[in-house]
Amino acid sequence: MSSATERVISSSSLKPPLVWLITGTNSGFGRRLTQIALSRGDKVIATARSLEKLRAVKFENASKENLHLVQLDVTEGSTIVKEKIENAVKESWGKVSILVNNAGSGSPALAEEGEEIFRKAIETNFFGVISVTNAVLPFMRAKKEGIVVTIGSRMTWKTPALVGLGSYRASKAAVHAWAETLAQEIKPFGIQGLIVAPGAFRTEGIYGNYWAPSNPIPDYAPMRQKIDEFFFTIGGTEPGNPDKAMNLLFQFLRQEGPFEGKGFPDNGYVYFGHDSEKNLEEACEANLSSLEKWRGYFKDIDIE
Repeated sequence: MSSATERVISSSSLKPPLVWLITGTNSGFGRRLTQIALSRGDKVIATARSLEKLRAVKFENASKENLHLVQLDVTEGSTIVKEKIENAVKESWGKVSILVNNAGSGSPALAEEGEEIFRKAIETNFFGVISVTNAVLPFMRAKKEGIVVTIGSRMTWKTPALVGLGSYRASKAAVHAWAETLAQEIKPFGIQGLIVAPGAFRTEGIYGNYWAPSNPIPDYAPMRQKIDEFFFTIGGTEPGNPDKAMNLLFQFLRQEGPFEGKGFPDNGYVYFGHDSEKNLEEACEANLSSLEKWRGYFKDIDIE
């Protein structure tokens, strides 16, 4: 086994001080993970679209010595994102130990009605993640160490698919596929790639986006109304505790507590929450059941 491969099995080789770059830190997972990292003595480059809102967050134990705030809209384009991240890293601690691609968005839309919403979701949740990661990787390659975490979603395998969430599901499926490939490409440089696929967590404002179809079609009105009524009953009922989740994720990435010496999953996936695990099991069962039912019908199509 090469030394680079050995390095990515555990984060214990990361040289202190650990520097996190976390996107989307003014709320939700990002805010909580930033606070935990600061409380544990690590340093954080924290980004958000609105610097005003980010400055309004009262992080405990924060100072110029351990927290660097950056205004960053991940959809600004690769050139601008790269410039802002390069400047932030050079102005702070000169490296990034752990990147957490947390920033994302999702608005409900039916497939035929919401092409613009689909494009926006892909721009944020897919291309935005690529832009940020590509800006950070040169710093990790230079040190021959690092962890790239991409926050995905169990929605990519939830079956049956939830009507109205196709834009979010498609964007997360795309970023999963990209992150799987990226993990193989960066492994020789001692960099670990991980995909965290959360279930439903009670984070603030996650279900605050309203239906705004760019092409409203009367035929879909009853479906839209039904899903709309369901969609806005979810907030406040999610089973997942985001504070517990981020404490556990921090320990996992630092390979501490229950994760000491365990390394990381071979496939790079972290099925985050009991509902994430359950949905994966259901999807596997459904796919295997379909395979058995249709096995053999479409296999004899090779060139003789």
